[in-house]
Amino acid sequence: MRARLSMSMFLGIICTLVLIQACGPGSDQSSSDAGESKEVVTAQEPQAEPTSSTQQETTQGEEKASPAEEPQAQDGGAEAVPTPEASNQEQGTSVEENTPEQSPPTNPVTIDNLTQKIAEGICGALFRCCNKDSVNFYFSPYKNSPNLPEFSKKLPPEVPLDAQSCPALVKAMIDVVPFGDWIKASKEGLVTFQAAEAQTCLDALKNATCGTQIRAALFDSTCFGFSPPGGGDLQRKMFKRTTAPGGKCVVIRDGVGSGFFGSCNPKQGFCCYPDSSGDPSKCSYPKTGSKGVCKQAAAEGESCKSLPPIQVCATGLSCDSGTRQCVAPSNATLQQGDVCADKSYNLLGTCKDSWCDITGSKKCEPLKADNEKCLGSFECKSQSCNKDTCGASPICNAP
Repeated sequence: MRARLSMSMFLGIICTLVLIQACGPGSDQSSSDAGESKEVVTAQEPQAEPTSSTQQETTQGEEKASPAEEPQAQDGGAEAVPTPEASNQEQGTSVEENTPEQSPPTNPVTIDNLTQKIAEGICGALFRCCNKDSVNFYFSPYKNSPNLPEFSKKLPPEVPLDAQSCPALVKAMIDVVPFGDWIKASKEGLVTFQAAEAQTCLDALKNATCGTQIRAALFDSTCFGFSPPGGGDLQRKMFKRTTAPGGKCVVIRDGVGSGFFGSCNPKQGFCCYPDSSGDPSKCSYPKTGSKGVCKQAAAEGESCKSLPPIQVCATGLSCDSGTRQCVAPSNATLQQGDVCADKSYNLLGTCKDSWCDITGSKKCEPLKADNEKCLGSFECKSQSCNKDTCGASPICNAP
């Protein structure tokens, strides 16, 4: 709730008008950089599992959904898998002395086998912990993605899926979005692949227990969740963008934010795609396959612009709709009853043990008990809103 509401929906409409497919998988469900600048990029909410609860949180550092926007869901980091700690104080030996050397993996993850390993990890987790309804729920953003129209009739519930057929289908989809452009950019030397981070995400899927842990691992947008991360410090862990202003860049279809930042270092610049005239100084909207040059992103207090020629704020900042300047999210802690949003739907802080009713009272409202009606998980004490009702999450508790 610390990010400010942006005009991301406005951009989404513009993107649609110019046939922009790069504005995000799954919703893209919300949101890789899901939206990093308030007007230019919209993020999705970090959450324990994808739900409409995202209206309240902006992901990539980014923006809040306006009343007209359709909230998109996004997951936060996967819950850590508990590991027993060794202790040998009585014998006076250290943990290192009692821990055998770890052999390197026989089949390490590489950029070439990444999506195969991701697909195997996802499918292994689904069929280990998720029943039919949970599997259908997991694949719903894939079915609704504008980037994957050819797969909508190949997924549950229309087509049954089993543990044997699952990996090939998942791989075919994630080779397109959200990982296809990342991998291509990595092979072109525009982004850096971090194998150790990828392995950490794979281990989280493999070791998670059913319930809270497996939901966190499956929907972790910084790992392999279909929804993009929120921007700022929330990024895809296995890829690092380092291209500075002046370097060449390409579009990355992993949320609205990644479309605009492309392969540029989002803390420094955004990908400037030439407009229809071909003028490289006039930055326009991303399209599938777009190429451009990294341009300096606006810092806090500098001007930003959502209409061509656009000017994007650095990731973690948002573009204030009133001042047209880049602003940092408020770090204020708000209590129940406090005003949490202004008339322009900018968040004024984070509601503690409550939720911000942005489109209604604009105040921090009490969390709802089980069986109360809800629009999203952020409204519920249980942090789960299922079929418009607060309660324990039914997702992936048992196969």
